[in-house]
Amino acid sequence: EGALRDAVAGATDGATVDLTALSGCTITLTAGEIAIGVDDLTVQGPADTSLTLSGNHASRVFRHTGHGLLTLDHLAITDGNYTRPYDQGKYTVYHGTGGAVHSDGDVTLSSSSLTGSSVCYPVGDHQYNEGYGGGVFAEGEVSVIRSTVSGNAACGTVLPSPLGIVSYHGGAGGGIFAGGDLYVSYSTISGNTAYAKGGGGVYGEGNVIVAHSAITNNHGFQKGGGVAIRQNENLPIGDALVSLMVRASTISGNTAMDGGGLASMYGSPVDVYDSTIALNTASREETDGWFGGGGGVCVNGYSLRLANSIVASNTAHNNGHDVTLFNIAGPTPPIAGDHNIVMSSSPAAPPDTIATDPGLLPLADNGGPTPTHALAPGSVAIDAGRPSIGLFV
Repeated sequence: EGALRDAVAGATDGATVDLTALSGCTITLTAGEIAIGVDDLTVQGPADTSLTLSGNHASRVFRHTGHGLLTLDHLAITDGNYTRPYDQGKYTVYHGTGGAVHSDGDVTLSSSSLTGSSVCYPVGDHQYNEGYGGGVFAEGEVSVIRSTVSGNAACGTVLPSPLGIVSYHGGAGGGIFAGGDLYVSYSTISGNTAYAKGGGGVYGEGNVIVAHSAITNNHGFQKGGGVAIRQNENLPIGDALVSLMVRASTISGNTAMDGGGLASMYGSPVDVYDSTIALNTASREETDGWFGGGGGVCVNGYSLRLANSIVASNTAHNNGHDVTLFNIAGPTPPIAGDHNIVMSSSPAAPPDTIATDPGLLPLADNGGPTPTHALAPGSVAIDAGRPSIGLFV
């Protein structure tokens, strides 16, 4: 631990801390998080990713105060925890950002794992959590490449008001919270939890791209069990809307009140290509006048395009079992796209959409970088798609 701290403290801007000789080792922090003050730094683990860095459930692993890029490569980062109390009058609030990794700039997680970390405190009376990014939090961009983010938690609180209107505090981004753009490729985001605002797997305030990845079995309380996107509230008025794109990916087994698989509740357009969104659940009970729902996909106020994709076997207790698109500020735009299987949607899916059960087999390793749902023999999805033009990387 001491040697690692010394190496990081002595690193110059743009340097690499070389840990490649530490194969099969575990470094458990006993003196708190490791502070990184330079703008750009790479921490490089061994090729077999067998170096574990543990926060011992007592601290973060890394705190990056620079405004450049922190790259974590071939590392197993685990068991981080971070909250700090502050007095808010009636309540003591336990605020946390980045259970294992916090950056004032950008973070890239490459060929690594980030597991078992949280921004949660065991609160009592007149206390509540306000956590963002159970695994990683960045003020800027986050890239997750050929990595696994699993078993992390962001805790928050739902508070009632005298008028009967609840307010949501924290609990955003169980696995990842990005204040800027978020890019996930060839990765698995699984088994993470965000209790309050949502984004059980990932929560992005900039453009979000999920490609060649699996986002599975995450839970987000309010919105977006797997993925949630919301425009950063600090951007200047008139800035272009951020967007969410899912390409060649599987979003399965996630839950939230609205948008069990993915949710864009604040106007961002959503495009889904060559993907499967299945077996997700929107748990909100049927509520008069509530527009949400969407077991697989829930989009408010802007365009939704589905192409060459399966959105099926999702559950929504309130509206649109598989897909719901609505606009509380005006007319609801149509769902665009072609060559899809969507079993139920509100409004209607494009005219060429197949509404038959596609016969998906359980999530499994069917070859490739992440788990997928194979098609049962005789599935209506076999040969029903179209070849995609170009290669998305």
